[in-house]
Amino acid sequence: MQYDLPLSRIPLGAYLTLLKAQTLLPSRGILRQAIEERFAILQASGISNLAQLRECLSTPLKTARLAAQTGIPEAYLLMLRRESGTFVQKPVQLAAFPGLDPVLGKQLAAAGIKTSKEYYETQAPAGILYCLCDLVRINGVGPAAAVAFYEAGYRSTAAVAAAEATTMLAKVNAVNREKQYYRATLGVKDMQLCIDFAKGLQAYAS
Repeated sequence: MQYDLPLSRIPLGAYLTLLKAQTLLPSRGILRQAIEERFAILQASGISNLAQLRECLSTPLKTARLAAQTGIPEAYLLMLRRESGTFVQKPVQLAAFPGLDPVLGKQLAAAGIKTSKEYYETQAPAGILYCLCDLVRINGVGPAAAVAFYEAGYRSTAAVAAAEATTMLAKVNAVNREKQYYRATLGVKDMQLCIDFAKGLQAYAS
């Protein structure tokens, strides 16, 4: 399984389905407005997958051009640009994982392996570090949260994808209360966002 989601493999219709099922942040609620109609217009304009959509929204000039071409409000497209950007997750520096053996970190760095992406794509799928590198593929999951997820029993994106948000939240919060890995207060919606993204990884990043 590759580290990044292959956006060209996600048809625009499939992204629409994912977007409709997703628990959106309140600030992005605008995306539900006339969503079927607007995605039909995008598809009719020649955009067939998520990679093409991202390209058409990649700069303010391109976004303005697409708005003029399709009649879709520019504010809507700008929000769609932000939301679709959650499918592009930046690799994490291995040194950022709490508790990483510094000797191992130096050995990996000497071998040219410094990020979660490099480790995930070159090492055998076994061990705690591999699990953590898998978990940070989920949008919004940083190195500290990945450790909390792991210790709560969610040791892969597959496990997160199969989770129930309320149960997962309780387990992760219990770990963080004891270990204090991060200060943020997570809620059920945060867990559901992670679950939704993990489902996308399972479906397309194979």
